[in-house]
Amino acid sequence: MPKIMQKNIIIAIAVLAVVAIAYAVYSQNSDKKSSDSLTQTKSPNSVQTASNNDSGTLTDGQYQIKPDQSTMNWYGKKILVATEHHGTIAIKSGSLTIADSKLSGGSFVIDMTTINDLDLDAASKVKLEGHLQSADFFNTTAYPEATLTIKQVTPVSGSTSDYNVIADLQIKDKTNEVSFQTSLSNASGLISAEAKFNIDRTLWDIRYGSGKFFEDLGDKVIDDTIRFEIKLVAQAS
Repeated sequence: MPKIMQKNIIIAIAVLAVVAIAYAVYSQNSDKKSSDSLTQTKSPNSVQTASNNDSGTLTDGQYQIKPDQSTMNWYGKKILVATEHHGTIAIKSGSLTIADSKLSGGSFVIDMTTINDLDLDAASKVKLEGHLQSADFFNTTAYPEATLTIKQVTPVSGSTSDYNVIADLQIKDKTNEVSFQTSLSNASGLISAEAKFNIDRTLWDIRYGSGKFFEDLGDKVIDDTIRFEIKLVAQAS
């Protein structure tokens, strides 16, 4: 083989070797940058997740109920005819207690003078509200407030937000125990608790229209069961 051709082949091999080395170095650096980029992209998401978890933790202390954001709904009906009524009662004041990041107690006052019907119009609405506030029912002139006081709270197994609650409910001059399950949530510096339960009104000496105490009422018999649905919103003191 001519010497010139041999020389050209050697030069070509050397050039190819240099190109291969350069490409390998470039690829290694590129992979490292890509890996670093992925690491930096993932990190903020991890921090955000931790932050979101932290935001759900309840801080121990007293939380004052915000009446303007809290609601109490009531439901009642007659037995023999398809007559049902529902409405609202205002929450006046109260507080919830958090200990060890869990609900541990609380109480609130109900303004019975605000009994409101939502399913009737005009005169019928006024008549029913007046009757409910009379001595036949809640006698709000003599007993303008009712109270619910939590006595015992037990976390529901397997849940971090649900609790079984036993409480004393005072209406008029009678106090009886009620039990219910409540769900607690935490967002934007506020905690909210929701609960539903029924009471037998006759235990609070509300006997008007009750088949337990009066005979021959016909279709005027009123169900002894009153249903309450409550949502409390509270803010740290």
